[in-house]
Amino acid sequence: MYNQLDETTRAWGMACHLSALGGFIIPFGSVLIPLIIWLTQKEKHQFIDEQGKESVNFQISLIIYILALCFILIFLTLLLSLISGLLSEENSFRFLSIVITLQVLPVFVFVAILIFQLIMVIIAAVRAYNGQSYRYPFNLRLLK
Repeated sequence: MYNQLDETTRAWGMACHLSALGGFIIPFGSVLIPLIIWLTQKEKHQFIDEQGKESVNFQISLIIYILALCFILIFLTLLLSLISGLLSEENSFRFLSIVITLQVLPVFVFVAILIFQLIMVIIAAVRAYNGQSYRYPFNLRLLK
């Protein structure tokens, strides 16, 4: 925790986190906007440097998790299509309901990740504005 941070430093720390919400509007904005803020402001205070890296790492981590989810979905789709082709027509219809269920499940997981992102960014921004360092859960520390 940083004692006696000035308001500007705390505001930039908060901006590092809140700017990630730009990803809901601009593709890859969740990484690019915090990255730009961090790169331009990191020399001003160690707190901004720390919070900027934390924010960028978290957003990159989420992209990696979402890409992994996409690859799993593609693999499952291909595997289930192959299995469906091997089944008789009667069994294939029953199997189709399982396939549809497995295809809808990742959509719910994706939405859950977005909700998780929103909640974590808001928590981090509030803590940063209060002058408290925040470390995201499930964060890959790629930038050191």
